Amino acid sequence: MPKYSCMVPSVQLIPCVKILLTSFLNSSNIKMNIGFWLKEGFFHILDIDGFDHILFLAATLGFFLFQHWKKVIYKLSIFTLGHTISLIWVGFNGPLFSILWIEVLILLTIFFTGLIKILEVNEPHKILNYSAILVFGLIHGMGFAKQWVSIFPFTEIGVGSALFFFNVGIELAQIICAMVFLALNIFLFRLKLKPSNISKFWGFLALLTSMSLLFQIIKFS
Repeated sequence: MPKYSCMVPSVQLIPCVKILLTSFLNSSNIKMNIGFWLKEGFFHILDIDGFDHILFLAATLGFFLFQHWKKVIYKLSIFTLGHTISLIWVGFNGPLFSILWIEVLILLTIFFTGLIKILEVNEPHKILNYSAILVFGLIHGMGFAKQWVSIFPFTEIGVGSALFFFNVGIELAQIICAMVFLALNIFLFRLKLKPSNISKFWGFLALLTSMSLLFQIIKFS
């Protein structure tokens, strides 16, 4: 199979972007069909291994109703962007941290997001809020990049298309998660719970679960 090469010393990402665009435009011989990559992205989230991601979504979205849909979509898309950037970076340059440290960083992100909800810390400026989501996406992407490269190395033609439809699958799965959270928020709201208490509930769930998983990592590492 024809291949592209990409030498990426330090921060030279432009050659990599050109390779991915060229790969996308020359995707007639894509390794797997579109449905395969949509499914891979979809079940990357809606799978037992994607539980940490779902937890983070629950904590960072907190209480919201349908009228907040724009903010929700922004947050979901920013995560996907961070995830994509990280996949591309690690695919061409290798991981910055060991898998163990990546898992710890993911859980710490969930922990502090949950803690902020519980303590009712005022939501930071939207730029800071979106930046935190972007960072989580970057970290989460690092955790999956090694698995991606084993499936479809970034040097192969068609990887641009595969990556695009993989991310479409991720976005669809995230929207489904958000719809489930929306239904639960409405249910809890109709039970006369205050929005702040509903956000605390999601925060407590995220904090407790991330602490439990962190203790397990410490115990068995």
